Amino acid sequence: MKREIGYRLLEALTYDELAKVFEAAFSIINPDLIEVLMSRLDGRTADTVAGLLPLNRTKSKKVISPEAKIIQQWQRLWDLWNSIVAKIGDEDGEYAFRQHTWESPVFNNIQFADDLEEVCRYLLPLIESIVPLKVADPDIFVNAIVGIEKNMTDYPDWMNLEKKECMIGTFATQCILNWAWMTSPNQEQFINSLNLVEERLKIVQLSSQGVIYFFESLQDDHQKQVFDIIKQHEDDPVWENRLNNIESFWHQIYLSLSRRFDSQVYLDNCLKLVNENWLYGVPPLKNLIENNQWEEAEKVCNLIVTSYAVQEGEIASWDMETHLLAATVNRGINHSPDEVITAILQDWRHVTKKIGWVERNQVVRFQQITYLNPFDWDSVAEQVRQTGLPAVPSLLEAWQQLILSVALGFKPGRVKNLSDCWINWLIEAGLNDTRGKPWFSAKLQEWLMFIQSNPKAFMDQKQAFFVLTRDMAELTDIKTRFPQVVQICTDCIIGDKSHNDSRREWLGKMMGANHLPIIIECWVKYAPKMVPSPIVVIGSNYTLHVRWLAVVRELNPEAYQQIIDQWQFEHSRRRKLWTTIKQQLEK
Repeated sequence: MKREIGYRLLEALTYDELAKVFEAAFSIINPDLIEVLMSRLDGRTADTVAGLLPLNRTKSKKVISPEAKIIQQWQRLWDLWNSIVAKIGDEDGEYAFRQHTWESPVFNNIQFADDLEEVCRYLLPLIESIVPLKVADPDIFVNAIVGIEKNMTDYPDWMNLEKKECMIGTFATQCILNWAWMTSPNQEQFINSLNLVEERLKIVQLSSQGVIYFFESLQDDHQKQVFDIIKQHEDDPVWENRLNNIESFWHQIYLSLSRRFDSQVYLDNCLKLVNENWLYGVPPLKNLIENNQWEEAEKVCNLIVTSYAVQEGEIASWDMETHLLAATVNRGINHSPDEVITAILQDWRHVTKKIGWVERNQVVRFQQITYLNPFDWDSVAEQVRQTGLPAVPSLLEAWQQLILSVALGFKPGRVKNLSDCWINWLIEAGLNDTRGKPWFSAKLQEWLMFIQSNPKAFMDQKQAFFVLTRDMAELTDIKTRFPQVVQICTDCIIGDKSHNDSRREWLGKMMGANHLPIIIECWVKYAPKMVPSPIVVIGSNYTLHVRWLAVVRELNPEAYQQIIDQWQFEHSRRRKLWTTIKQQLEK
């Protein structure tokens, strides 16, 4: 269609040329026709032009009706909306973000949603006034949102837009729902309109909070009507899929409404969704406890904690009598218990006590103690002494497995034979009154003598030896006598260095310091063998080599001199090596 003369002039002429056209036009126009000109302009434009023309050229200002001002504001906001959406699809545009110039762009969905949200902040309060005026397409918001996704498809395929969700904000979501509500003749049609929105959207998602805000703003009777309609369809396969899909906004709507109008439906639906999100189990559990339904509450406690372990631990299954919760959900050394789960474990203890399930209560208590702080050995020992844990030896073993894994730097489950490590002997000596100090001392001495005489065994178990040496540094005068040993030992430990308090306290009680002489003998024997060869070096950085040399010199000066003599013969041309030795050892 041929464009109007104003736009064609704007495209064809420069600003100077256009200004001359206006000057010529206003020089010949009849002053009586100025009023006609003003009547054909929108309010803001008419006001601006009238303010610039000589006073004697205008008879009166055009009076703009409130409706016209609202329409004018509405149109300006949609112009802004369209200008934002028009920027989508350009891989060099505003919403194609590159952290570095050489990197491929990604869609900046957050910035786009924020920009759109700012427009919708002002669109939302206008909807109530605009709908009765019938100046906008009834499908304006649906088409606009679908248009956003259409523009996204203009991005190159390698940007994987279909895999990158774009959640619009609360104002934008409320705009869509408000418009659908006010333009629908009845609630059934409103629901059908939202179904159409959900079916057409593949990348864009509505804000769950925006959905909740909208329905909370409706009158109670309207909310109840929507709830009743959904409830009528809840057994329909299509609707069942919507309501059980936590990504669907109908899921949020139905839960929110059922919580107000049918608590039993709400609680039943929460239980169905625990396997999707363990937090849904909290309301049903509270209801069961309030109604003294102890056995049902116990089942829900088990369901919640199991779902939590599976979802947070990313495992296929979990059993509370064989799998330690703390080890399952904390895949690293940083332990941070969830407050909700902590409260549920407390509820679980209360429920099992009410039922009279003594052994089950003991299992829950052990899970609770180790979940709150698995590195508090005293709390675990107290529980073991109180109950003996006759039914859960596997849990105690799983806890020991976790302690060793964290201390030695292995992934939980990788320490196959617990009986081969002094840390486990220390735990057993502290938990079992029939063993105690003499048993631990004998086991530790036997192990130290074995690794002292067996180089391969020493190298295989040197992490456990490093941890023992570092712990001894807090119990003896090693720090003062052999500071280089303590420093290299600290640096070589690959396990966690922060959860040591209980282990060192128990080692002190078991008189572990009595074994210091043989520990030093092991260092004297094996330190020279742990000095890296100058052949093995990265980027001529010999710092680690020299630090081990310092350890050897501190322990055995003769062995140190032998290494220096040998290196001078074999590596005399490595100038960087000798420079580092001179700088760090010959100060």
